[in-house]
Amino acid sequence: MDVSLQVSLLGELNQADKAIWALEDEAAARPRELRAREEALQEKKRAREAAEAGHAARDRERRAREKELLEVEARARRAEENADRVTNQAQYDASQREVQALRERADALGEEALALIDEVDALARGVAEARAAEGAAAAERDDLARTAAARLAAIDGELSGRRSERDRVAGEMDPAVLARYRRAVASPGARGGVTVCRDGVCQTCRRQVPPQILNEAEAFRALHACPSCGRLILNVLRPEAAGSPESA
Repeated sequence: MDVSLQVSLLGELNQADKAIWALEDEAAARPRELRAREEALQEKKRAREAAEAGHAARDRERRAREKELLEVEARARRAEENADRVTNQAQYDASQREVQALRERADALGEEALALIDEVDALARGVAEARAAEGAAAAERDDLARTAAARLAAIDGELSGRRSERDRVAGEMDPAVLARYRRAVASPGARGGVTVCRDGVCQTCRRQVPPQILNEAEAFRALHACPSCGRLILNVLRPEAAGSPESA
């Protein structure tokens, strides 16, 4: 087995898999983003409904106060008319007290009605703001849905190409090496089937790797895996090569 060639193919296979995983993660994230936008929209809808309900309740109360005010004013006018027809002082005093009480009640109702008018106006502005916020959230949800649909279609095409590339590389690999890589990919921990060792330490699991394994891997005398995490060693970086690019 040409170890150098298998290591090169492993690097290509790992890069193809990383691209595939990234695309799959992005595709999986799109529905979550849409659900989050939909939840935000529903929250805005509930806020709008609450604002409308509060406005409607206060407006009903305002109309009730205005209706009661009209009734009290009418009663006060009738009481004043009746006062002109009384026949003795006692009846006249009683009529004046009634008129006074009705006028005081009318004044109080008028103040309440004015306060309710101001409150209803403020609530109406709140309703308008809540409707605008709901509309903006709906537009954001719809825009994200359109862009997500377009991006998912593009991802499907990209995945097809990446998977074809991965299959091509896998077809060129030694079956035993490919099987070892797939077992490493399936093992728990960081995603991927390969690793890089820097200064004698596996960069995936951060465990020390025996020098003999590092020497043989660096010289391409054998294909080794990290004894701790099982990832195949793709590159060995010595202290003097600290600036070298990592292939994993």
